[in-house]
Amino acid sequence: MTKPTNKESGLLLKTTAGVMRGAGWALVAAGLLVLERAPARADGFLFDFGAPETQTTSTGVGTARYWNNITTSVGQSDYGWLPDLVLMDGTVTGIGFQMVSRFNGANENGTLGSALYPASATRDSLYGNTELWSGLENITPVFKLTGLATELTYKLVFFASRAGVTDNRETRYTVTGATEAMVDLDAVNNVSGVATVEGMAPDGAGEITVALSPGPNNNNANHFTYLGVLRLDLSDGTSLLMDFGASGTPTDTEEPPPPTAWNNIVTAVGISDTGAVEGLVSTNGAVTGVGFQMIARFNGANTAGATTSAVYPSSATRDSLFGNTEAFSGLANVFPQFKLTGLDPAYEYTFTFYGSRTGVGDNRETRYTVTGAESAYGDLNTANNVDGTVTVAAVGPDAAGEITVALSPGPNNNNGNHFTYLGVMQVDTTPVRTPAVLVDFGAAATPTVFGAGDLENHWNNVSAAGMTDAGELTDLVMTDGTVTPLVFRMISRFNGVNEAGTTTSALYPSSATRDSLFGNVESFNGLENITPVFVLAGLTAGTAYDLTFYASRLGASDQRETRYTVTGGAEAVADLNASNNETGTATVTGMLPDAAGEIRVTLTPGPNNNNANHFTYLGVLRLDWTASVPAKPAELSEPQYANGMFSFLLTGTAGKNYVVQKTRDFAEWTEAAIVRLDSSSQRVEVAGGESGAWYRAIAP
Repeated sequence: MTKPTNKESGLLLKTTAGVMRGAGWALVAAGLLVLERAPARADGFLFDFGAPETQTTSTGVGTARYWNNITTSVGQSDYGWLPDLVLMDGTVTGIGFQMVSRFNGANENGTLGSALYPASATRDSLYGNTELWSGLENITPVFKLTGLATELTYKLVFFASRAGVTDNRETRYTVTGATEAMVDLDAVNNVSGVATVEGMAPDGAGEITVALSPGPNNNNANHFTYLGVLRLDLSDGTSLLMDFGASGTPTDTEEPPPPTAWNNIVTAVGISDTGAVEGLVSTNGAVTGVGFQMIARFNGANTAGATTSAVYPSSATRDSLFGNTEAFSGLANVFPQFKLTGLDPAYEYTFTFYGSRTGVGDNRETRYTVTGAESAYGDLNTANNVDGTVTVAAVGPDAAGEITVALSPGPNNNNGNHFTYLGVMQVDTTPVRTPAVLVDFGAAATPTVFGAGDLENHWNNVSAAGMTDAGELTDLVMTDGTVTPLVFRMISRFNGVNEAGTTTSALYPSSATRDSLFGNVESFNGLENITPVFVLAGLTAGTAYDLTFYASRLGASDQRETRYTVTGGAEAVADLNASNNETGTATVTGMLPDAAGEIRVTLTPGPNNNNANHFTYLGVLRLDWTASVPAKPAELSEPQYANGMFSFLLTGTAGKNYVVQKTRDFAEWTEAAIVRLDSSSQRVEVAGGESGAWYRAIAP
């Protein structure tokens, strides 16, 4: 379930016997809450809400590892090619594998007992040889990895095994990029030995080449060389795995068993208004600065949950902590609430909740209200639940670095006690990104793509589209991969592509800075008076945009200044000399779109351009803007009851309307008042506040 449009108050107020009592209870569903960081990462949090007898310890739950297979069909050709290699987490990249000099064939006599990699990877390898074997001699395999980021360094780990022999079959792996390094590994009866090259930067073309030759200790009569597994680690910690072997035994996705660390919120913590756990651990066991703090207690633990869930281990799903509204175990009006502290404002947090209570015939829907910088909720019926979860997405922490979670009965909860449950909570985090679009103007052969040229950002590439007056790119993506309605449309074409830009700029990946599209005044390539013009369409009226321009042309001794004229609701210009530029940019800030939602960009020679052809260049365009700020969620506090009038302090966003609602059973909410805040806080009066009624405020 995604975040609903209604933003609920993080505070529930109740009147009892004519007296208003502030409980500070946010609406939240109980059962299972999981807090994790970015889904593709293994550094999330797991929480087990349950009894102390069934704590969840490290389990064999782990994410899949994906492999790329270099089989004989690729490795036995001087031109073998495998594009779009995938990371271990399954992400498709722009990195490619390219044979330069073939292997002889596949050897299938490797180890089956290595703990490093699965048997399908270690049992076979591709091999070379110097003396005549299988009709081939002087087979010195060479391959390269293409599409690498030139500003990063890489770690290469080599593995090979040839069992059942007694000589030395040492292989030398020579790795060449911006520098050269070599390592040796004897494959004979090898089970767990590897050879590693650290910190290798690609060459200027974004490539690393690997060559196999006999090591100095290789005394085999044919001087066999072997490669069974190559592991490539990118500088951000993501990895590629490659299985070199026979076509009949590729290595499929495997399920590794690294332990998954859990945090246990046991009864002693959960049944106290001040229960706390400091230093929560992420799933990889790392201690974090995040803390857990109870605000309003649970009633106790229920151990009648599902034991066959495919979502989480049975020790987590079989029990949960619970709350209730009617009296149970001597307690009434138990609305559990807790908070996570020490959260990073540079991240947004997504909460997944799970709860289970089997063997019942009613509805025990729990509402989980998550409140940080904003508030949102999700509902889950925990009755007889096995695999169901509910998610509240992308909530940022408040100014104190905290997010509060509150449990209350969902609108469909018809249980006599209105029980609520929480068994597991998972929290995923993603970096907070300001809205931005990156556009690479350059050659089709060297696009900038996420995962290869850039490990952080998604790009849009203008190549062939820039060579025609009608070129167009639709659905531009933001740097976080979000597809937008923005359109890039050429009005007047570029001349062509210049590939003499820098490859060492710290601003953008080399694939973006090394080439640019250009225009010219005097005749060049049979074209003259080329004044490139394009439009960005689909922009939001009233939103101000910043446009940053970059271009580089090395080896030039003249001035090749380009003027970028930006026209929207107004007009502005910015100049940039591309000659030998490394880090310079030109920026137009605060440009509003015109009435059609468009901004036009025109390239002309700048006033200092003294080049004979008056070349103009554009290599990168970055578009930035500020996202609209959501209304602050309502907060209810300072309840008072006097002279038949119930009142409270409503805090929210000045100038915004809030609907005050009341309920007696949490099944039906009725409107009590509509309030427009004249300031950030004001006192609200409700005539004839009902005894035993609960109040909340929402932003419609």
